[in-house]
Amino acid sequence: MVNCLVLGIGYWYYGELSQGKRDRGAPRKRFKDQLKRQLTQAGIDHSEWEALAEDREEWRGTIKTAADNFEEGRKTAAAEKRQGRKDSASQPVTDTTLTCPSCSRACRSRIGLHSHQRACRRASTSSQ
Repeated sequence: MVNCLVLGIGYWYYGELSQGKRDRGAPRKRFKDQLKRQLTQAGIDHSEWEALAEDREEWRGTIKTAADNFEEGRKTAAAEKRQGRKDSASQPVTDTTLTCPSCSRACRSRIGLHSHQRACRRASTSSQ
């Protein structure tokens, strides 16, 4: 009876694993690691932030300046990314004409031409 129970649990346990989903991406960072990364991104030396935070007025000014700089950089990066998308969208499409050799129909892509040629062959064999 115990073997059946263990076997039953084993089947249940492995069945759950085969159907479950694993979290994607890297493991979650600790608070300390997140703080260190964010201070570095803001341009604040992570080894001296405690001494800087002792003077509240200076700390508030430092944080405000860092937040403003970070936000300005974020906006600039977003604008550059947006401009890059607009530039790539406005570039003319290279005119590669893909024409069917049997009926001279112009296709927009290689796969479209391939599919059309198959249909053309079928139509020509059925009409004969």
